[in-house]
This record gives sequence, structure tokens and C-alpha cells, in this order.
Amino acid sequence: MIEEDIVVGKYSDFKSDYVNDFSFNEFDFVGYYDYIEIKNCKFDNCKFYNGKFQGLDISNSFFNLCNFSNVKLNDRSYDKIIFNNCNLVGIDFSGSYLDYVEFNNCNLNYCNFSGCNINNVKFNNCSCKDSFFNEIKYKKITFDECDLSGSEFYHFKLKDIDFSSCNISGLK
Repeated sequence: MIEEDIVVGKYSDFKSDYVNDFSFNEFDFVGYYDYIEIKNCKFDNCKFYNGKFQGLDISNSFFNLCNFSNVKLNDRSYDKIIFNNCNLVGIDFSGSYLDYVEFNNCNLNYCNFSGCNINNVKFNNCSCKDSFFNEIKYKKITFDECDLSGSEFYHFKLKDIDFSSCNISGLK
């Protein structure tokens, strides 16, 4: 149960390094964040831009209609996260741990997932054009109705992955 709602603002207005059971609506996260732990939160129509989330730890959270621009989310841990209808173009997830993460109807063009450890991650109806999936370690990964054209999968064992519903033209 969400205890409080934060409506319209910037992260600088909300000082905390631990956020639990909050709902953010039309909230802007701008700049560099040394450490923030987010659990059981909901983000609707929020913007994350021009920054690096150095110590970000997110679990059991939901992102809907959010826009991520010029943000580095690499070397982080993401556990039980759902991204719905989000714009994540060019985001660097490299070296991160993604555990039970879903991307639904998201724009993930030019993203970097290289070196990630992935467990039960689903990409549903996403655009992942020209993205990097190099040297990924995974237990289960699903691509359903995705556009993967021009994406790279170097040193990636494609065992038990069904691309039959995906556009894989120009796959490298």
C-alpha cells in the first residue's frame, strides 16, 4: 500500500537516501545521485535526466510513462521492476543485475546491456534497435514482439531464446 503521494517536484525538494512505499507523479529526477535506495514505489509520468545514479538500488517498483534521458544506470541492481510505456533510449545498463524485470511497450533503442547478469527478464513489444547485448549471463530472458534490428549479441549464447515473433534484421 502506498503511504504517501509526491506530486510534481524535483528530487532536490525531497531529500532522502531511502524511499519506501511512495508514489511519484510528474516528478523530475535531475543530476547526480550518490546513493538512493528505492523500494515498493510507483513512478507515473516521471522524468530522469542528465545524471548518473551511482548508488541506485531499486526493488519492487513500477515505472509507467516515464522518460529517461542522458542517464547512466550501469552497475546497479534492479529486482522485481516493471517498466510500462517508458522511453529509455540510449540508457547504459552495462554490468547491472536485472532480476525479474519486465519491459513492456518500451523504447530501448541504443541501450547497452553488455555484461549484465539477467534472471527472468522479459522484453514485451519493445523497440530495442541498435542495442548492445554483449557478454550477458542469463538464466531466463524473453523477447516477445520486439524490434531487435541492428542489435549486437556478441559472446552471447542464444540457447533457449525464441526470436520468432521479433524483427531481427541486421542482427550482429
